[in-house]
Amino acid sequence: EFYNPGEKMHYSQLCVSIPLARRSGFYMWKVGTIAVILVLMSWTVFLLPQESFQDSLQISMTLFLAAIAFNFVLMESLPKVSYNTFLDKYILMCYTYIFLSVVQQCVMYCITLYPFR
Repeated sequence: EFYNPGEKMHYSQLCVSIPLARRSGFYMWKVGTIAVILVLMSWTVFLLPQESFQDSLQISMTLFLAAIAFNFVLMESLPKVSYNTFLDKYILMCYTYIFLSVVQQCVMYCITLYPFR
């Protein structure tokens, strides 16, 4: 029974509890696998010779854009929440790895172009 002191009346109250759980394993396998594949493919540029800087940069940037497009497609199928989920942090980590491979390529290119004396 619920009592409202302002109106001095008693009201009936019914409390219902419905346990819900989301199965996140499906998304983790599907998204995690594709994200790891994109990151591993971005690391293949380290196997290219240093002279093919433009090719390796083009591969890395294409994979970075593919990861961003994948994220847009993914966000359409996931529920909208106001906080960063584990999946969001995982995708951001994958972006960071791809970006760091681009930075490393640029640093190595600058080092070979302008060697230290």
